[in-house]
Amino acid sequence: MKSTRYVMMSGQIDNNNEINDFPLSLNEKYIDYVSDMHIEINDIAVDNNKTLKCDAYFLSGLDINSMYKIKIDIVNGDLTCYIVSSEPLPNFLKDLGNNMKAISTQIQEDGNNIENLSPIIQENTNINY
Repeated sequence: MKSTRYVMMSGQIDNNNEINDFPLSLNEKYIDYVSDMHIEINDIAVDNNKTLKCDAYFLSGLDINSMYKIKIDIVNGDLTCYIVSSEPLPNFLKDLGNNMKAISTQIQEDGNNIENLSPIIQENTNINY
């Protein structure tokens, strides 16, 4: 059983200076397909819930070992989407991802024997700051 990793993003929607924060994550298996995706926002403040879209091509080149801040500006009913910043994933999050892979691999090797999970977690929970 392979552990799934995600690209982590935090975002802001700016709608006429009304700022709303949101989390977003992208499964690593979709990184190569972001040019085929889009981001959709349903504007419930508008009559008949207008759906606004922007292509996700601005996310091309995402790195699984980085975190991103993105922003979506809504101006005159149009979306502008872009990456504000990126930074390397902190070591403790990388370690957590690696530990989860080790745990899931061990569980698979042990035939899903849940009793063997406790020592594995203790062995692999060193967090570096």
